Amino acid sequence: MTRFRPCIDLHAGSVKQIVGGTLTTTSTDLKTNYVSKLPAGHYAKLYKDNDLTGAHVIMLGPGNEEAAREACSEWKQGLQVGGGITDQNAAQWIDWGADKVIVTSYLFPEATFTLNRLKTVLKSLGDDKNKLVVDLSCRKRGNTWFVAMNKWQTMTDMELNQNSISLLEPYCSEFLIHAADNEGLQQGIDTELVMSLAQWCSIPVTYAGGGRNVEDLELVERLSRGAVDLTIGSALDIFGGSGVKFDDCIAWNQEEFHAWTKQARDRLYQSLVITAELVASTVEASESEKSGLEQTRNAYLIEALRAKRFEAVRAIEEYDGADTIAAISEAVHNIGTAFVALNSIVESDQLKKFVAAHAGHAAESA
Repeated sequence: MTRFRPCIDLHAGSVKQIVGGTLTTTSTDLKTNYVSKLPAGHYAKLYKDNDLTGAHVIMLGPGNEEAAREACSEWKQGLQVGGGITDQNAAQWIDWGADKVIVTSYLFPEATFTLNRLKTVLKSLGDDKNKLVVDLSCRKRGNTWFVAMNKWQTMTDMELNQNSISLLEPYCSEFLIHAADNEGLQQGIDTELVMSLAQWCSIPVTYAGGGRNVEDLELVERLSRGAVDLTIGSALDIFGGSGVKFDDCIAWNQEEFHAWTKQARDRLYQSLVITAELVASTVEASESEKSGLEQTRNAYLIEALRAKRFEAVRAIEEYDGADTIAAISEAVHNIGTAFVALNSIVESDQLKKFVAAHAGHAAESA
């Protein structure tokens, strides 16, 4: 499902919404859509109170560390932090309360991608890729996109395509991709990039740039088949925009979440029906076996099926009784775990062998 993912963009210590393409070293070039009078911690609490997980805090240049730390303190292990992340400070930001760190420019010394630098950042995080997000924010050149660094002003040698995505995926848990040419303009998303990301990426990916109304969430979901999340910034009413109400984004996430959990629940029900039939078949097959060893193997398999089926039923009951987002989230996690466990047994060669053998016995008897 496509989720709304909020942001906290920091520039010169303040929360701002900026036209991405104007972030040069010359202050007179900078075009700002909004400067908040509220601190970063206010937005962190707002996102926390509304369970908007996966939000990112981006430090655009120096002078933003204090504000970013304030946000992390307000929502510990709830925010992703990027901007100036290296192998020397990545772990420090996790200690300061970040859920994940986002790395970009450090990976491109002299604008050239260096895989070893990505490996050193990951190593500094204890080789836990669940703590690492790679930012592949880009600008278009001709018919393709190239990763841009240094506040999106320096083009790197990395073309954004299937090969580069496949190269990076083993080292991180997510991608964050700003379409820098669209960022802050509120003139619509890069639809071609969204579709390409959905095709290339097998891990979570968030697109940002050009979002102007809540219908863009529907558009991204349709184009990506729910594989790409969307960040909306300047158009949001909490950032002075008029195109998107923050409350509508919250409602979108809740509606999408409930629709997704219902699908997960329905898939598990189907798995339970299949498993019930397989349990019955396996019981009959085991009774016809002559070998004591085979009977023992069958007994273990039957017991495993029954145990996992019980866990699945309990997960569904928890979901049906959940009345808060936190409780629903936990129930969905348990449903997913039970679903995987059931499928691992259902698809096992041992079970298929027993069912096939039983089918053979039944055919001979007929």
